[in-house]
Amino acid sequence: MGLFTALARDDCALRIDGRVGCRRRRDVEALEGVIDIGGDVLRECYLQQSGTLSCVVNGRLKPSGSFPGAVAYRAGCVLYGDGTVSCPAGRMGYAGALRRALAPVELPGPAIAIAASASHGCALVESGELVCQGSNAWGQLGDGRTGGGPELTRVALEAPYSTRIRLGGMQKVAVSRSESCAAGSGGVFCWGTPMVEAERPPTEHAFTLAARSLVADRRTTCANVGEQTLCWGVRNPHLESDPSGIRDAATPRPVTLPHVGLRAVTELGYLFEGGALVPGYLQREGANVTTAAGGTIFHAQRGPAAMSVREAAGYCVLGEDGGELRCLSEESLASTALLTGARTFVPVLTGGSITAITATGLRACIVDAAGEVTCAALRGKTAWRRPGAPIRGVFSNARHDCAITMDGGVECWRPVIDDRRRGYHLEDPAFVLPLQRVIEAVADEDEVCARTLDGAIDCVHLSDHTGPAQRWIASGARQLVAGSYHFCALVDGDLVRCRGDDRFGQLGGRPRHVTTEPTPIPLEG
Repeated sequence: MGLFTALARDDCALRIDGRVGCRRRRDVEALEGVIDIGGDVLRECYLQQSGTLSCVVNGRLKPSGSFPGAVAYRAGCVLYGDGTVSCPAGRMGYAGALRRALAPVELPGPAIAIAASASHGCALVESGELVCQGSNAWGQLGDGRTGGGPELTRVALEAPYSTRIRLGGMQKVAVSRSESCAAGSGGVFCWGTPMVEAERPPTEHAFTLAARSLVADRRTTCANVGEQTLCWGVRNPHLESDPSGIRDAATPRPVTLPHVGLRAVTELGYLFEGGALVPGYLQREGANVTTAAGGTIFHAQRGPAAMSVREAAGYCVLGEDGGELRCLSEESLASTALLTGARTFVPVLTGGSITAITATGLRACIVDAAGEVTCAALRGKTAWRRPGAPIRGVFSNARHDCAITMDGGVECWRPVIDDRRRGYHLEDPAFVLPLQRVIEAVADEDEVCARTLDGAIDCVHLSDHTGPAQRWIASGARQLVAGSYHFCALVDGDLVRCRGDDRFGQLGGRPRHVTTEPTPIPLEG
């Protein structure tokens, strides 16, 4: 078959003879004279010697432009054989600007390699300099700080680069949205913040804050302090428009909200202590977040108006009468109505008098006054009823639903959502966690943590739930919340304690692995 020189996301590889070998895509294998495989966030693209760029769009290979003399394509940027680089609006890493006209990027010399993402890009020039441009929220420009951009930044490396760095489509500079890496004669260097971490013990951080309650979202934690709400961490992992950077995002800052007392963050918006559910975001995916002297400004979504509800979770709401759980209709879930259009809610579960709810993007569970649990898929036609003794609370993560029993135990099960039968069912029995005297429990994507009657917090990994629980806090815990990969607790003495993943500043302390300058990466072998 020949030697492969570059891998692609579509299980394809570029061969030295300019052909592409794929496991599944015969249309791509028909291309001839391919010199580079590139792309952007949504597309895999193939550049031919003729300058023709073909990209896979919605599963189909389509012509996407002609760039005579081009030798590489990365996230909307084109590198030409004469060393010039053109990008949308003349900027590397200009998120959301792929449809803008290409314009030359001003570089200190002819480029011999480029790498770009939706947030930033880097170019290696003949002199050996590496220059980067774009968002620096994660320290990915390598200038020793976070925040700033989009001006060009020269990256200081310990060793000069070789000028011969391309070999059959390979490159020695690479970027993701939040990190940059380069291979020089002195080794491999990376800077910024990796989105995928090696497995390691969770970070812990504690600080004093006179909060009356906590709220956690996926990558954000908030505290109600007097009449204010303070938040830290980021909802938007890309931070393209946040000039303050990840270091500042880890500091609790006041946010401007339409009501006092934030109670919960759901897929539908923000639930307040008075029962108002307001569509909006603090730092939502793809949003233009502004930062002012008073902190991050709350942005209300256009379209749907605020609702008055008793509880909200996922895409579901429990009305003030407490008798019916209503969730977004299939049409609303499948359209842009989630952000800007009218929302239609349909009944999913009824329980006479519902005392507790939990919901994710695919399913929901309720507890009725008799302590019985009923669950259903949001798009399902049949419900599942949990057998056994009554329970008093339910909670969920992406893969599991769990219940707190009347005697203070916790059991969990992993549901299967069957699209053909459009139902919620179990293939494996529920399992009991080694937790006792539980009065409150929450789950991130890996663990369940529970607050006990004596104010302690114990945690159990769902992947290894047969072993003993690990004690995190010995006493004094008053509240416990969870994000996607972190937990925070409100403890006696105006203390906030958080543990877990700190990549987004959601623990309230500077993320430990943000590197703002090139750092040598040890390689095995």
